[in-house]
Amino acid sequence: EHVALALDEARKHQTCTKELVYAVESCAQVDKPDTIHVWELMNELLTHIGGKLIDEFTHNLAELVGRFMIPKNPEMTRQYTTMLSRWRSLFPADVMAKVQQSIGPSSQLQAAFTTGLPQTTPTPPQLAQPVAPQMHAHVQPHMHQHAHAHAHAAHHHVAYQHHAYQPQA
Repeated sequence: EHVALALDEARKHQTCTKELVYAVESCAQVDKPDTIHVWELMNELLTHIGGKLIDEFTHNLAELVGRFMIPKNPEMTRQYTTMLSRWRSLFPADVMAKVQQSIGPSSQLQAAFTTGLPQTTPTPPQLAQPVAPQMHAHVQPHMHQHAHAHAHAAHHHVAYQHHAYQPQA
């Protein structure tokens, strides 16, 4: 139900893709039992909206997955493996190769790269963006609160001035 609401909001505000990606990436970095829901939201955004969101998530995907997509039980391993397998058809092959390398050779998530559909859909050239710098080792508490405020404001249609997330070249 909440994911459906978030998807509706994301469709309405497709001009704010950088802010949305920043909020999702920030929330995915917080080690909480319900972080799986952030990854599920990201998966739904990628699967159902795609386009510019895929392009924006491309910048930090390998590091984000390698450092923060950590399954804590067999069910999470299954869910993450299913997501990564699906993403093989959404992201360019070179991006997914970096993702595969970032999770390490002994990770159970490697199954996503040996099963399922092969990479078939390259990112169209018109969506290419410059690569963003490395992500920080952790999210400062105020960054998480800022990301949460963006998500909360989007949910309640609150208009306010904010600093747009701008990756530095």
